Amino acid sequence: MEDEYVPWIPLPKQEIALRSTANEILYGGGRGSGKSEVALVFLLEYVEIPTFRGLIIRKNSVDLADFMNRARVFYQGFSAKIKGNPPEIHFPSGAIIHTTHLATVDAFEKIKGWEVHKMVLEEATTIPSEKQYEQVLGSLRSKDPRMKTQILLTSNPDGEGAEWLKERFEILTREQSVKFLRDGRSYIYIHSVLSDNPHLADNDPDYMVYLQSLKGALRDQWLYGSWDDFTQDGAYYGEEIVRAGNENRIGSVPFRTDLPTWSFWDLGHSDAMSVWTIQAEMSGRYNVVDFISKRKSNLPNFAAYLKKLEEIKGFNFTGHFLPHDGEVTEIGTGDTRVKTLQKQGLTGVQSIPRTKNLNRDIAITRGLIAQCWFDKVGTKEGVKALKVYKENFSHLNQSYTGKPKHDWASDPSDAFRTFAVAWNTKKLSARSVWNNFKGDTDRGTR
Repeated sequence: MEDEYVPWIPLPKQEIALRSTANEILYGGGRGSGKSEVALVFLLEYVEIPTFRGLIIRKNSVDLADFMNRARVFYQGFSAKIKGNPPEIHFPSGAIIHTTHLATVDAFEKIKGWEVHKMVLEEATTIPSEKQYEQVLGSLRSKDPRMKTQILLTSNPDGEGAEWLKERFEILTREQSVKFLRDGRSYIYIHSVLSDNPHLADNDPDYMVYLQSLKGALRDQWLYGSWDDFTQDGAYYGEEIVRAGNENRIGSVPFRTDLPTWSFWDLGHSDAMSVWTIQAEMSGRYNVVDFISKRKSNLPNFAAYLKKLEEIKGFNFTGHFLPHDGEVTEIGTGDTRVKTLQKQGLTGVQSIPRTKNLNRDIAITRGLIAQCWFDKVGTKEGVKALKVYKENFSHLNQSYTGKPKHDWASDPSDAFRTFAVAWNTKKLSARSVWNNFKGDTDRGTR
């Protein structure tokens, strides 16, 4: 990228990002660190090649409109024209930068099949799961050896996707601003805060005063760009999951063949079907040893997975708990979902009662987490979901609605609540199950 084409001189950390050859670049941390300017320049590298295609992704249309207002001014010096809806940025060479937003879970379907050479994902922590991010990455490819594919992510550490982003870029363990390799791909995290952007810090000193006036975790995140383990506002189980980590209750929790074991379900097809596997000790401790969640799957597939799990780990399920809609009749078979699983060879399948008081059941779940030990590997994605499962916030009314937000974290969390409801309705307790459990207590762990 030649200097005369760049209408501004990059700050030192911005220059690190723009010169990086990493496949995936994460730039940000604190507020006011010059993230959007980096994104705009990042996309200019190949605009003299007619076949270049770039892509800007924001979380929703409002955020995208704000970004495009900056782009309209920034790209004037390149004779770029903005056309269409969603807007596209057209350059004289024929190069195009497309734009889109991910306002719904399936919004990334719109870019399937595209060939994008350089991509910008703004405010990356608003993407709740790494799986959704990787589906977006599927469009990043190039047939032209002149154009190396790259993605630039910008973000503060305060969104619901902070956990996967922190892990993917190994933010807490890797040296900042240094590229590293993993599984054949290269990554770099460039930590930048307001003090790294003297243009804003000097021209608007009140903004620094505002950031310094914030309290607690938000101050650490926005002023210092801290990625430490915080809970989000409105999260139902966030504090409990953080406490479990601090108390070393998230780690290696092996399957034991001498313990009663159950699965707990949330049923879905267009939504995700989710299942937790939990073992009980006589002391009242619950070992949460496995979690699986898939969209557009079916009951036989999940039954096969659990039977394979029994075979591999050498235990037998004591029972399986479904939500109340386990009694719903499946179209085509005429069987209830309980009956379908029984026909697949699962025993002890039953449904819990319909929830009469959701907030009460959530409170019970919150208390029960304190009795749980989670296997870090087997339940990784489920624990992430529990941590960010939150109450829905109405931006129109600027208040919480009293109901859970329906997103990727809902189904895993609902399945875990099946566990709490089964426990609370006396269908399940460590002592009662142990009194009837006919396992061989000498079989130990596996």
